[in-house]
Amino acid sequence: MPRKTHPDTPVATGSDALLATQVTMPLESAAARNHPTSRQAIEVLLADNSGFVQPSRNQRQQLQVAFARQGKALIPSAYDIVRLSRPVDLDDNEDILANIDAILIYEIKSTNRANVDEDLKGYFFNITGSEMLVAQQLGSRFRIVFVHTVKNHWQEMAPAVILAAALARSIQPSISDSRSLKL
Repeated sequence: MPRKTHPDTPVATGSDALLATQVTMPLESAAARNHPTSRQAIEVLLADNSGFVQPSRNQRQQLQVAFARQGKALIPSAYDIVRLSRPVDLDDNEDILANIDAILIYEIKSTNRANVDEDLKGYFFNITGSEMLVAQQLGSRFRIVFVHTVKNHWQEMAPAVILAAALARSIQPSISDSRSLKL
């Protein structure tokens, strides 16, 4: 019986056969859906002019295909924003492939709580199963960016640094099993 996929998920053909492991998840991030603090965090990052770009629906599809062609699973709902170290046409799959080393994928964790300082001590956040999968797949190409929307402060961390901080009990992640993740 054929597996059901999201109607906007590209179909695997030819050299893109890796895409046969389709993800049945929405193509937009949580921030793009219903989280006002996350939307504010995106605005903070975009205003900083540090190379952050919020990909469109089509660009998310192009990124997913390009990373799949590199043998990496990129779940569109497991990230919010990308950061480019040089110009990349995110609407052009071939340009993405040629410049994949210039693309970092970011999940945003945001807060507007006054009691959270810039060192994030005591900050509690969730990491979903799909975010963990993307972190494992992309390695150093994946980051989590913590944004304080009131203080307009942001700090990025690699997942390994977050794990070390969690073990030192300075930040408090909660890893949840995303039941909607189906590979």
